[in-house]
Amino acid sequence: MLAADMDLTKCIRVGSLFLTLTLWVSCSDIDLTKEPGHLKPFGTGGVNKPVEEMDGFPDPENFFENYVKPTKPLKMKGAARISKAMGKWRDEYFLSLDDDLDSEVKLETKKKENRLQAVDTMTFKNFVRIYNQTEHYMVDSVPPAIRGDITIPCPLQCKQLTEHNFVDNIMWFSSGGTKSVVHTDSVDNINCLYRGEKTLYFVDPSEHRHDVLIDHPDGTYSGMDVDAVDYTKYPGMAKVEFYHVNVSAGDCIYIPYLWVHQVRSYGSNLAVNVWWHRHAKDDLDYSACNRQCNTEYTMAQAKFMGLKTIQHDPIEVRDDFMTYISNDTNFEGFKQILFGDDYDKIVVDTTYVRAFTEMFEMLDADKNGLLSFTDFKTLDNEAWRTVGELLQLLMEDMEEDFEARNIDIDPDIDPDHGAAGDSDEMDLHDEL
Repeated sequence: MLAADMDLTKCIRVGSLFLTLTLWVSCSDIDLTKEPGHLKPFGTGGVNKPVEEMDGFPDPENFFENYVKPTKPLKMKGAARISKAMGKWRDEYFLSLDDDLDSEVKLETKKKENRLQAVDTMTFKNFVRIYNQTEHYMVDSVPPAIRGDITIPCPLQCKQLTEHNFVDNIMWFSSGGTKSVVHTDSVDNINCLYRGEKTLYFVDPSEHRHDVLIDHPDGTYSGMDVDAVDYTKYPGMAKVEFYHVNVSAGDCIYIPYLWVHQVRSYGSNLAVNVWWHRHAKDDLDYSACNRQCNTEYTMAQAKFMGLKTIQHDPIEVRDDFMTYISNDTNFEGFKQILFGDDYDKIVVDTTYVRAFTEMFEMLDADKNGLLSFTDFKTLDNEAWRTVGELLQLLMEDMEEDFEARNIDIDPDIDPDHGAAGDSDEMDLHDEL
C-alpha cells in the first residue's frame, strides 16, 4: 500500500482530550504528496474491504454475539421495509398531519458538515416546505407524532434496551448531497434509510486507532477535509484500510461503538437511527427479547434516556481518558494533551494549575508521577464520577473566564454565527 510503510510510522500526531491540539512529534522524509489518496476524498487511496451483509434483521442473540460484541459493522438489506414509514413518509403525508408537527426542530445550515456552523430552528412542517430549495438539513429527534411509524429494529426489541438503554433517536432529513465529518460515536448505532442512497466509509479502530487523527476529541471528530484529505497534515491516513458500503432506501446499517466513519447522502434523503448504551451488551438477557419480530413495537413505545446518561457515566469518563491519554504520561504531558494549542493561555493561571494538579493526583493511583492504564483501571466508579464533575466545572469556569477576558479558546469559530455548542443538538453531535 505504501512505498515505505515502516518509515511512515515515524509521522506521529497527538490529539487533545477536550480542546484541539495539532502537535508534530516527528516525521520521516517520505513525500506523502505522492501517496494515493492525497488530496482525494476520504476513503480513496487505501484498500477497500466490503462490509458484511445479510437480508433483513438478524435475531437479537445473533446480532449481539456476532456483531455488537466483536464490534463488526453490518448491512441489513431491506430490513427497514417492515416499518410503516417506508410507505408513508412522503412530504405530502408530513404536511397533512395536524398533531404536534408544528413544534420546532434543529437544522444544520450547510450540507458539508462543520461542527461550528450556524444552527437554525423552524417548525418541522416549515422545514418540509423549504428543504428542497435550501441547504437546510434536519438533525434532530423524530417528532413524537410520527414515531409510531417506525418499527424498533428487530434485534433491539428487548425491554432491557427499550426501557433502560436507548440513548436517543435522530432523524437525518435533507435533499441529498450531505457530507459528514470523519468521526466516531460513543454509543452503538443502527441507522435505517427510508429515502435515497448513502455511502459510508469505516475504519476499524483496532487496526488504525492512531492513524486517523481525531484532532477534535472534545467532539470525537477530525478536522480533515473529507473532500481532499491532506496527508501532510494527516500522515497516518496514507496507511489506512477502509471498509466501504452503499446503503439504499429500505436498508439498515449497524455502526459499532468507536468505529471511525464518514457518511455521504444522495437524492432526497431521510434516515432514522437509534443510539443505545454500549454497555447494555454485557448483561443482555436474550430470553427477555422478542423471539419473533413485532412490527407493531414502535419507537413511540420506547424510552430514550438522553445524552446526560452518557456524559455523566463514570465508565464513559474513564474510557475517554484511556482513549486519548497514553501510558506513562507525566503532569506536563497531561496538561498538554488536555488543552493542546491553548496550553500557554491556561497554565499561566495558578488557579487552573492547582485544579489540574488535583485531577492528576486523583488519576495517578500508584503515586509514581506518571499516568498509566493500570492507574485508570484501579480507580473505582466514584473516583471517575468525581473526575468527570471536576473537569466539567473546570471547563465551565474557564469558558466564562476566557470570555470575560476576551481570550479566544477556539479561533476556528465564526464569531458571526457562534459555536455549534450553542445548541443542544450540536452538543449531541460533539459527544456522539
